[in-house]
Amino acid sequence: MIEHAIIISCDDDIALGSYFQECANFARIIFQTQEQISLTEIKGSNCHRVYVDLKMPEECMILTIFSHGTARAFVCENQPFIDEDTKHINNKVVYTNACLVGQDFGNTLSTLNGVFIGYKAETEVFLTAEPIDKRQFIECDTYAIIYLFERRISLRELESKMVDKFNIAIKKLKAKHTADTNVMASMLTVARDNFVVLGNLDISLVEQVNH
Repeated sequence: MIEHAIIISCDDDIALGSYFQECANFARIIFQTQEQISLTEIKGSNCHRVYVDLKMPEECMILTIFSHGTARAFVCENQPFIDEDTKHINNKVVYTNACLVGQDFGNTLSTLNGVFIGYKAETEVFLTAEPIDKRQFIECDTYAIIYLFERRISLRELESKMVDKFNIAIKKLKAKHTADTNVMASMLTVARDNFVVLGNLDISLVEQVNH
């Protein structure tokens, strides 16, 4: 059973802090629909290695992280705070909107019996979008969380559902036929094409936890 999850948001980032916080708020709502989940949140100035190690219980199964990233680590204020050497990182499910982390970190996590769900390259957010359009980015960055608790949906199917979600969002934006929404659609196309799920894709997360 999945009993503990952590949401980390680098919400004091100058450029994307408010967006990271909006994603964290959306993720919190999803997690709160799961009565068995004990939820911990780490924000802002607490997004550093010592504090994260302190707050990372071994039994925590899901890390949801909204921050910047590099190929090897999650970064806040240019300082890495989670990487492959982080305490208890093996066996974890890491769900993130951070750029690039699906490269080295994601592949390493999958070899440690973990699961990585996120991006393998740079992605962008249209920060000045109208709220209804900006919501397309937030929903795409958090959508797959709802499927983490579905026993009948394998991680491979989860990946497919995320592609479908991106396609729906892209279609909605293109249908508006404005310069801004066309740019947003292009941004989400890049995100879709660089979204990855790494780990044992033939079973659900629930089965992975009990494996």
